[in-house]
Amino acid sequence: MRRDSGYTLVELMVVITIITVLTLVAGVYYHDMQLNAQDANRLKDLTAIKQALEMYRNSNGSYPSNISQFVPKYLNAIPTDPGPSSYGYVLILQPTNYALCAHEEGSANFGQPPYLCTLSDCGGGLGSCNMGLSSE
Repeated sequence: MRRDSGYTLVELMVVITIITVLTLVAGVYYHDMQLNAQDANRLKDLTAIKQALEMYRNSNGSYPSNISQFVPKYLNAIPTDPGPSSYGYVLILQPTNYALCAHEEGSANFGQPPYLCTLSDCGGGLGSCNMGLSSE
């Protein structure tokens, strides 16, 4: 019995299925890594704002009542959200304390937001504040 060289349809379907599954897994992993990188950028931005607020307090004895009081002397510009979303950062200023709130998109879990950040501060629902820093 003579067999023609080449692959059977079943063999080709198995290979195509394996390649498809591997591609899907890699795509999901890549997307999650992108979100986690954006969240790390958010945390870096919030830390820079926190440092500027602390420098302002050391110089003036209290925290500013609005952003324009410490930009550009203590911080060149308020950073913008690194993601494609329009969530942005929420800055809650009080004379003796503050909270910096943001929306974390990835699964890295950079921590809970300060108690001053409410869910509605970052838009509520899917845009809720779920990460942040505070003076306390």
